[in-house]
Amino acid sequence: MKRASRVRDEALDIIEEGNRPSAEAIARRVEMSSADVHRCLNFLEKKGKVETYRKEVMGVEHRLVGVNR
Repeated sequence: MKRASRVRDEALDIIEEGNRPSAEAIARRVEMSSADVHRCLNFLEKKGKVETYRKEVMGVEHRLVGVNR
């Protein structure tokens, strides 16, 4: 399996658990760089499988993810 496909599959599994994780949290869990995860999320968002939004927490902006239903 290609690396990108593995990251997408693992990211979707994490998101479908019902959490709204940040891109950084997904990156830590799949042991990939946050840049790779952001690319994966961009792909999934274009395909309509997830939706992302930004939220500022303690002065730091985070990209959060949810499943598009």
